[in-house]
Parts: sequence; structure tokens; C-alpha cells
Amino acid sequence: MSLSIGSPGTGSAPRPGSLPGPGRASGPGRPAKKPSRRTTQVRRNALVMAWLLIAAVLAALTIVGPLVSWGTWLPLHALLLGGIGSAITIWSAHFADTLLHRPALGGAALLDARLYAHSLGTAVVLTGITMGQQAVALIGAGIVMAQAIAGVVAITVQYRRAIAPRLASLALHYAVALVLLATGALLGFLISWSNAHGRSALADGFYLAHTTTMLLGFVGTTVLGTLTVLWPTMLRTPMEPVAPRWTTRGLPYLVGGTALVAASGLWPPLAGLGTLVYLGGACGVLVPAYRTARRVPPTSFATASATASVSWFVGCVAVLGARMALADDAAAARQVIHSLRLPLAAGFALQILVAALSYLAPVMLGGGPAATRATNAIMDRFAAYRVTAANACLLLALYPGAPWQVRVVAGALAAVFADAAASGRTVLHVPATSADGHAVAAALREEGLGSMVLDLTEDAAWRQHASEGIRESLGVQPPQLDVAGIISLRDRLTTVRSRLDRYVRALHRPREPWSVSAYEALQKLAELTSRRDRATTRARIDAEHLGRLDEDGREQALTLLRRGHALGLFTPEVSSSAWNGIPVEDMDEATDALVHLRALANDLLPTIQEHTAVVARTTGLSRARNLGQWIEQLDMFDGVRESLDVFLPEVFERSAADMVIATASKRWRDDRGIHMDGSRRRRFTRQANDLVRPGRVVDDLHAELVKVQRRREVWRRHDPDGGWPSLPPGLDEMQATADRARRAVREIQPVLGRAEDAPDLMTMRLGDLETRTRALAEDDATAQALPDRGRAMAELDEMGLIPLAEDLADRRVEADQIEDELTYCWWSSLLAQTLAADPDLGGLDARALSQMAVSLRELDAAHTRSLSGPVAQACARRVRAAVEQDKADARALYIALAREDGVPLREIIDAHPMALLARPIWIVPPTLVPQIFSPTAVVDLAVLDASTPMPVPQVLPAFVRAEQVLVVGDSRRATTGLAAELGPLLPTRTLPTARNSLDAGIASFLAANGYEGVVEAVPSPPGDTSLTLELVDGRGMPAPGQTAVETVEAEVSRVVDMVIDRALTRPEESLGVIALNRLHADALRSAITRAAAGAPALEEFFAPGAAEPFTVVELAEARALQRDHIIISVGYAKTPHGRTIHNFGPVSDHSGMVGLVEALCASRGSTQVVSCLAAADIDRDRLRAPGARLLREVLARAEDSSQSGNSAGKVPDRLLVDLAEHLWRKGLSVVPRYGTDGGVRIPLAIGHPDYPDELLVAVLTDDVDYVSEPSLRRRDRHRVERLERRGWRVHMAFSAGVFVDPEAEAKAVEELVLAVLVERQGGAAPPMEAVPERVDDSARAVPETPEPEPDEVHERAERPRIAQGLPLQAYSDDQLDDLMAWIRSDGVGRSEAGEVEELRSALALRRRGSGIDAVLANAVRRTR
Repeated sequence: MSLSIGSPGTGSAPRPGSLPGPGRASGPGRPAKKPSRRTTQVRRNALVMAWLLIAAVLAALTIVGPLVSWGTWLPLHALLLGGIGSAITIWSAHFADTLLHRPALGGAALLDARLYAHSLGTAVVLTGITMGQQAVALIGAGIVMAQAIAGVVAITVQYRRAIAPRLASLALHYAVALVLLATGALLGFLISWSNAHGRSALADGFYLAHTTTMLLGFVGTTVLGTLTVLWPTMLRTPMEPVAPRWTTRGLPYLVGGTALVAASGLWPPLAGLGTLVYLGGACGVLVPAYRTARRVPPTSFATASATASVSWFVGCVAVLGARMALADDAAAARQVIHSLRLPLAAGFALQILVAALSYLAPVMLGGGPAATRATNAIMDRFAAYRVTAANACLLLALYPGAPWQVRVVAGALAAVFADAAASGRTVLHVPATSADGHAVAAALREEGLGSMVLDLTEDAAWRQHASEGIRESLGVQPPQLDVAGIISLRDRLTTVRSRLDRYVRALHRPREPWSVSAYEALQKLAELTSRRDRATTRARIDAEHLGRLDEDGREQALTLLRRGHALGLFTPEVSSSAWNGIPVEDMDEATDALVHLRALANDLLPTIQEHTAVVARTTGLSRARNLGQWIEQLDMFDGVRESLDVFLPEVFERSAADMVIATASKRWRDDRGIHMDGSRRRRFTRQANDLVRPGRVVDDLHAELVKVQRRREVWRRHDPDGGWPSLPPGLDEMQATADRARRAVREIQPVLGRAEDAPDLMTMRLGDLETRTRALAEDDATAQALPDRGRAMAELDEMGLIPLAEDLADRRVEADQIEDELTYCWWSSLLAQTLAADPDLGGLDARALSQMAVSLRELDAAHTRSLSGPVAQACARRVRAAVEQDKADARALYIALAREDGVPLREIIDAHPMALLARPIWIVPPTLVPQIFSPTAVVDLAVLDASTPMPVPQVLPAFVRAEQVLVVGDSRRATTGLAAELGPLLPTRTLPTARNSLDAGIASFLAANGYEGVVEAVPSPPGDTSLTLELVDGRGMPAPGQTAVETVEAEVSRVVDMVIDRALTRPEESLGVIALNRLHADALRSAITRAAAGAPALEEFFAPGAAEPFTVVELAEARALQRDHIIISVGYAKTPHGRTIHNFGPVSDHSGMVGLVEALCASRGSTQVVSCLAAADIDRDRLRAPGARLLREVLARAEDSSQSGNSAGKVPDRLLVDLAEHLWRKGLSVVPRYGTDGGVRIPLAIGHPDYPDELLVAVLTDDVDYVSEPSLRRRDRHRVERLERRGWRVHMAFSAGVFVDPEAEAKAVEELVLAVLVERQGGAAPPMEAVPERVDDSARAVPETPEPEPDEVHERAERPRIAQGLPLQAYSDDQLDDLMAWIRSDGVGRSEAGEVEELRSALALRRRGSGIDAVLANAVRRTR
């Protein structure tokens, strides 16, 4: 929804006549000129700014001036009553106009009058209280109350005139707030009056009531009501659908809570109760606002300020209620409020005013969209910093160690200092080893930031290199960047990331009042449509009724539908009954109707049929076709009989028109314009008199002749052949029967007339009427059930279930299917409603979602690559600006660095701070820190590398020279050193190693041994041989003084052979050997050196000057090693007697597990483990150290490298089961939830029959695991990249795509599998062998016992489309039953055991067990 924000107080279009029209002068001589919106806004808001200025001046005078004795009373009232009150007066009128779509009573004139009256009243109140004049204060309070009451009247009239817009009820917040303002003004005067009369206790009570009424009531109610509309408007997003309703319902709680807190002077615990009630009402606004903020985070200055303001308000209200509830009396409660005045006034009221004005002012001032955007950009500049600094200042101001005046000044100075220090930072990195320092410098150079770094590790000429680097940076030029391209890239990334994140959040967001998400709806609908007897209704429940069908509502609906079925609403008998569609309200009505219907059908209508035949035969009249005509004929007979009592029959022989005219009065003829001469009148009058029966006296001959003429015309209509009227015999009986029939029809017509297109019984053909009444009368059972059915239909209509009920009736649904049909209808309606109401779901466009996911990964990677450019440019610009600002100092620094006069570098840096600016990142070994930085030098950040057990005293020189210290290391690595000793004392942040290449099983072992959340077990495809084991048959004796066999000649010889082989066959790949103990490392170095000596073919490979030379290192040195291929030589072996000594030296030490992990991570490609010990040779129960247990795990994993150690997990979501079945039908192998326990699970892993032991494609989806990851980068990019690094091809199958078109998703996965095959085979993909339509399994299994010969064996029917290879719990009972029916369709007789084996084979189950056998046997018995 959107709101049009117009000028406050002007309302919508003026009523006719309210403004001068074109051409009409509003004053003498010239037309009136309406002031512009900008002028009106500036004038009104200038008053608000004036009050804020007055409050600031009063605050200054209160701090250091003559008003210090008044404390905070004057500035707070100037701010709250003057500034905030004036702003509320302006903007409440504006929002009332916007919400109600009607102009306010009095329009802009009344608003201006109220605004000025409020300011005048505030000034008079402040003057009266300050001067001690009670009368003046009362006058001021009266003015404020009067303007408030005028506002209440205006909004009330405006509300009553509104044409029920959706948000009209929100305007009631402003009317209620103004009532509370008037109440608060009166209470404020009563405080002054009580103090003047020495009633301090009463004054304390009035003080509590006044402050809570004004802050919680007037200001709080207004702000909360406004935020309902203003918050989503500020965020430029649609309002939550429930927000208006919740806000309106919360208003009584806000008022009630305010009243309870205000009355706490009588009994303090009321404050606690009132606070709970108040916060409950506030939740009606804050909960929808929080949902909106989750969709669109607040980043502008206005929204960030509003967020901080509301946070202060909620916190202060909670503290206020708790502390006031515990206060001993009203005086103690008053002190509680006194302590919270500053955060409530500055943190809440002032900040929300600034937030609102910073958003509304650009809109109100106008100037067009460009001007508004420019003003907003200015408002939002450094928004996060400004809001953070302002609230940090307020927190400092609340610090209890100094008077509040000092705290405010200190907070302001702290903000100034923080702003001055935000221009740039210097970093000192102290590496653990020279390799670590070089690695950091290399990484920075790789990112294009080498000009910012000075790497002085392991550098004998560090002084010269430092001088050259600084001098080089003094002349650096800022790199040229494609700024427009970078901005465009980030904008596109932000757009795609926002859209995809909004979709995921919308998909999984629970919808109220049902507390279910669209994702759950998709899963449930997939489950419902996969059943054998699936629901197929197309009926849907509209949004209004769907909102009432929560869990209880659905139970009620199911009960009602079942009752309707029991009443026969959905049976063909009811639909074919004559009573169908006729509502009957109660049993009495049904009984009465049946009585009349039986009378009509059995007596009256047959008799009338006979009477009409007699009349037609005896009088010559046309036979009456319906009851109306029959009654008309009888009425005509009665009239004829009456006329024949007066006249002779000859009166009907010819027209009586002339006689009617002749006997009429002159006036009658004149009125009708008829003229007849006297002779003719006399002649016709004599004729009329002659026709009167002898002896009969006629009082009004003219009237009687008129009746004769009319009855003659009626007779002619019923007797087109002419003739004199004659009376049939038995006329009285005929009339009596017709009267009874007419009364009966009048009784049943209202009942039967309720049906749609019900006919008029009086005009129905007599035969049809008799047939219809007889059908109704004979179906008395249906009639007597109609009241119950009617009530059931009414209840169904009330719940919006009539379309479903009609659909169930049309399809003649059985009782046991009603629940499934209702469930399917409800979930379908919920999904349809969610899609219609939430544009973020995008109509479940799967193709667009897939494209967005790919774009997000590409854009995010490009964005990451682009980050270094702006950083380097900013640094270079800072250097250039410093050089331009002080060229003399730059020249002196350059000369000092160029000299070789022995001046220490630290003195040069100390004298010229520009040196640190030129190279802001210094990588310095700990021993050089005192030689480079003087004792007084200060760097902004020191990063201390504690990846090795570095002693704390060694890094103290860096520690004491830094403003901020960051220690990087693992406190679990050693018991001493920097990380172990400082780790428990410092705040800790754990960084996950998402890029690790560890085997999934080893990663799971680490996660279970202290590294949960650090190392993630990412599954590799089966058949991955990156970790292999070379077992050597070797034994030996412990060396002198050692307890374990640490090295044997057989293993040394095997490693030498492997090294020489790789040097000869793969010299382009770098190689490293890691030995697990020192003795073994020395033996390997000597043996390899001897083997390579004198071999020209090996000289280049073993040359020490290579970029990555061959090396043999111990376990402790593996951390800094990185090579293409790694050989890990265990060294330990069994004794000559075959005994394993369970002592593994460094591996069993405290840091052994970490060292072994670093050894496993040293290879970019493959790792070979060479060992004389197999995993089976090591007794798990005798291992205590984590490193030793990990060594056994590594040997086990490497020994069986063909087995990945991953397995299928629990049954996937129903949607993925559908996708798995589609993939299986294409002939692909499918493994659900592939991975290790405690690690990452791939929802579906897909393989090809040409590679039966491999899996090629990982299918991911937006399931619960996906949405639980808070980082979009990790979720949408890193998750895919880490699987691709392991060798997977990845397909993202969004739930929307699987639900809408699972076949298209399966086709995309199939194409990805074929692409892998093409890549491997270097040609066209092999044809896919789909699952055959019919499978002959008659000879699949050999029965355990002799089977009887079948009478007739024939080919099996079509195999059900049920996937193979899934866990048994993935199959429903219906699917197992279908498979059993298919197995038996060949006519072969089998024993129960034989059928169990057939079923097992049909499901391709490999596992056996008592539980599985029981399920299969039960399926066989159930279907026998």
C-alpha cells in the first residue's frame, strides 16, 4: 500500500465553494493568492525549530548560567511540550488528512490557530511556573487544553465524514493522544497548585500521572500510531497486511497501560502491570515494523534514527515500570522518572523528531524528484556514523560517575575526537615466522595492494628496503578506476542479492494466522498430490475466509463437511430431489409445507383438473391452463351470475358500451370527451331498462352496466368463438376447491420461492404444478432433513466453503476422501493467497530464480575482486593530500631516508609521521619492532600472529605501541604462548575454514574433537583418490633412548623411490615430504640426498633455487608448507614380534592433532600416506591423545580411498522425492542426503550408469538448511564453490521450480550429467537408457523353497513409477502395495519369503535387518 504525502493541514481537494473559483475575486480588486506549500511548511516548522533552539539555550543556561537552580525542568518542557508538541500538532493533522482522505474541519486555518495557540499556551505555562503565578499557569494550561480539544473535535468530525478507508482507524490514535495531552496539561497545573499549597505528597502523585500521561500517552501513542504508516513509507516498501489491524487493537492497551502507570502513585505495583499492558499494545506496532525491517533493513539516517529512538523508548519504559513497581512511595517513583528524563527526552523524543523531519522535510519542501533525492543524499551522508556517534554520546552522558552537565560535554568531545580519527589507520603485523609474513605480503600484492605494504621479515637489508619503499610511496599516483563500472557492479549485486534474499525470506516466512510458510505449502501439496487417491478439487477459499481457517477452524470445517456428507449434501439423491436448492428454516415450516403439498397433489389439483374439463365442456370456454386462469374464470362466473341476477341473459348478446354511455352522468362523459345526443341517450337508456329483470329495482344502472361490459370482455377472452355466457353446474363447489388451492399455494410459494429461478406456482401449467407438488410431497424425508441441511449450508457459506461443497457434490466424493480434499483445498488456497499478496515470491518463477542465483555468484565474485582498487586509490590519495599539504616535511622525509648517515629509522619515523601514512601496513618480525618504532610511537592496529607458540614477552614491544591489538591463533594448539595465555582474556571470534580441502570423514573427526563450527565436513564425490595409502611391510626396533619404533629402512626406501619417481615423471609439479617425527625426517633427508647425488636428470628438480623447492619437513613445520603433491611418511612401525607400540611422539602431543591437520592441508592436489602401520594395527581403545586418534582415522580413510565414507541420510523433502523419481525414470542413479554425520549433506547426489561407483552432480535446494545460513555470501556463493572445488557439478533446484515443473528441473540435471560425460569422453554423450515401461522380473530370484507350478504365467503389467535405491522409510504404504500388485501381475505363485525377496529386489534394497524384513513382510501380508 502507498500513501500520498501532501502538505500538512491542507487535506485533500477543497469542497466546492471553500476556495475562490476562477475569475472570482477574494478581495477588493484582485483574486486571492494561495501560499505555496514550501512557504507554509517553512512557516510552520520554523516554530518547531524555534522551540528546539529555545530548549538548547535554556539547557546551556541551566548548565552554566542563572537557571542552574531549575535543573532540567525548563529545557525539557521547552523541548517536549514546545518542540515535540508543536511537531505533533502539525504532523498529526497531516497524517489524519492522509489516512481519512477527507479535509479536516476548519482546514489549514484551524491548524494554524491550534499551532499558535499551543505555542502561546506553552510559553504562558513556562512563564507562570517560573514566576510562581498560579493563575498565569492555569491560563496557559487552559489554552493548551483548548487547542487539544479543538483537535479532537476536528479529527472526530473528519473521521465520521470519512468513507471508511482502510487506515481510517489509525487516525483515532491522534484523537486519543490529544485527549491525553489535555489531561496531561491539567495534571501539570495540579502539580504546581499542590506545591503552592504545601501538598507535596499529592504533588508527587500528580507528577507521576502528569509525566507518564505526557510521555507514554501523548507522545508515545502519537509516535506508535504514526510509525504504522511512516515506517514502511520511510523504508519504501509495502506495509505489513496485519499492521493496521494490530495497531488499532493495541490502542486500548496503550491507553489502559498509561492509565495504570499514571495511577501508580496510589499503589506502586500498578506501574509494573501498566508497563506490561502498555508494551503489549506497543507490540501491535513494533512486531509488524520488525517484520518490515527484516525485509528491508533500515540504512538511511531517518530509519536508523527511528530504530534507535524506539529502542530507547522500549528500554526506558521497561526500566521505568520495573523500578516504579518496586518504589516505596510516590516520592521514590518520582526519582525513578527523574533519572530517565534525559534518555526519554533526547534518546526517544528528540531523536524520533529528527528522524521524522529528516524524511518528511525533503518531501514537503518540494522542488521535484531530483531536488528531493539530492536533499535525501545530504541527509543520509555518514548516516551510520552520525546515529552511532549521537547515541554513543548519550550513553556517555548517562555515565553515573560525573554530574550530568559534564557527561554531556564529554560525550560531545568524544564524538569530535572519533570523527577526527576516522581518516585512516596504520597496521603493524607481527608474523609468527618469516614464511607467514611473506605469505601475507604476497596475498596483498596479489590483490593489488602491494604499494601499501612493507615486508621486513627475514630481510638483512631491511633498513634500505624500508627507506626505498617509503620514498617510492611518497610519489605514488592514485590508480585510475572505472568508478562508474564499480558502482554499477555494486548496484546490480545489491539488487540481485536483495531480490533473492527477499524471495528466500518470503518463501520461508510463516504466514499469520496460520503460522505456516509458502515452502511448507509447497511440500505439503507435493505430498498430497503424490498419493494414489490424491485430492483433485479445484475449489479455492477466498482470502477473507481463509484468514479464519487456522488449525481450529480447519477442524471445525472438517467436522462440518462430514456432517454435510452424513446429511446427504454430496449424494446424487439430494441433487436429483425436487427439494434440491430449496432452503427450509425449521421443522415446523417443513411440516406445514408438506401438509399443503399433499393436499394440492392428492386432492385439490386433481379435482381442479376435472372442474376445468367440465367448464370447458359445458360453457364452451377455453380450458384454464394454470391456477391463475382458473381462479379468473371462476371470478368471472361469479360476476356473470351476479349480473344475471339483475339483467336478462340478452344483456350479454351485444356490447353494452352505448348503454354505459347513455346511462352515465354528464360529468362522466365530459371527463372522457364523449358526446351523445339526447335522443340516442333516451333510446339506449330504454334498452337498458328493458333488459332489467322484471321486478328488480336497480339503484345505479350505469354501474351495473359497466360490470356487465367488463365481464363480457373477460368472457370473450376465455371464449374466442363468442356466445352468451352460461354458468356451469356445481359452481359453488368449484369456487370452494379453488379457494382452498389458492390458500395452499400462498402458503408454500414463499418456501419454494427461495430456490434460485423458482417459478410462480400460480402461472405453472396445472399438470406441471400437480407433478411438482406430488414430487415434493412424496419426498418427505428430504423435506424433513432440509432444516439441518440448510443450517449446514449456511455454516459452510459463513466459512467460505460453498465452492468446495459444490465441487464435492458434483464429483460425489466419499466420506473418507473429505479430509484430503479439504486439506488440499486449504493448502492450495493458502499458496495462491500468499503468491497474490507477496510480490517478493515473484509468482514462483523458477527460471528467474536460477538466473538470479548464477548472477549473484558471478557479481559477488566480481565485487570481491574490485574491492582492492578503491582501497589502493584511497590510500594513494591520502598520501598525495598529505604531501601537498606539507611539501617541506615530505621533502625532509625523502632526504632523511636517502641519506646513509646512520640515523636510526625509528627516529626518522618519529620525526616524520608521514612515513607511516605512506606505507600504512608494516610486516615486522618481533625483534625489529623496537628498532623501527620509538617507545612513543603509536600504531592504530597491531595484528599478532600466534599460530606458533610465541612467548608473550617477545611481542610486548608491538603490544604497547598499538591502540588496538588483534591476536590471530588457536589456543588449543599449545598450553603456553601468546594464544594460550591471552586467548582466555580477550574477546574471541572463530573464523570457519570454508576453503579447507580435508577429507569429509577427517573433517567430521575434527568437528567432534573441539573444532565444531571451524572445520566443515564437505563430502567429496565417491571415487575421489586425493588421499591414498601406501602400506609398507617393515618392522624395527626402537632407537636407543626411545620407546617407539620411529623409523625403519623399508619405509625410508619406499619414500625415496616415490620421490625419485615423481621427480622423473612429473618434474613440473612441486613436491614435499612430511615426516611425523624428527628421527624419521633426518633419515629421509639423508637417503633422498644420497639417491639424488650425481644424477644429472634430477639436478633441476632438487635445485634449492626453485620457486617451490623439494623439501622434507617435520610435523611442526608443515604449517607453512604448500606444494602440488605431498607425501606424509608416518615412520612408526611394529616391533619384530609384531607388536604395535602406541606411542606416536609429536602426534600424541598437545598440538599433534593440529599439526596433522596442517600436514593434510599442505597439498594443492593429492596426498599419499606411506606407513608400515595399517589402521587395524592400532588399537582405538588404547589411544588417548586426539592426534593419535586422528592418525588412525587418516590411515583408515587413506586405506580405503575408493569408499568416500559418505552415506545417504534421512528421507529428503517431498519435493525432492518427486525430483528424485523423475531423475530415476531417466535412468540416473540418485542418492538422497549424501554426506557424513555432523557434516554438510547434499540434498540429492546424482550419478550415471556408465560410472556406477561415482556421483557426478550435487543438487542443492532452498530448504531449511539453506535458509538457516545467515550469510548470503556463504549460502549462495561459497556453498557452491566449495562443492565445485571438491569435483562436483552443482545444480540449484529451487522449490518453486521443482513444484511447478519437476520434469524441467530433472532435464536440467540430466544435461549437467551429460556435460560431465562429454568432458570425460571427449565426444558425444552416450545415450541415456531410460527405465523400461515394462520389466520382466519373473526369473529374478531363486526361491528359497520349491514353488508350485503356476497355472498360467504371463507378462507383468506396467511397472509403477517408483524410484529404486531410496531408504525404505522413503516409501509409502501405497507405493509398497502398488509394487506388490505389480509383482503378482505375472501370475507366478510364490511363498511369502519369495515375495519378500521380490519386493526387496524391486526396491533395490542392499541393507538387511530385522526391521527392514518386518516392514517388507508386513507389506506382503497386508496385500495377500
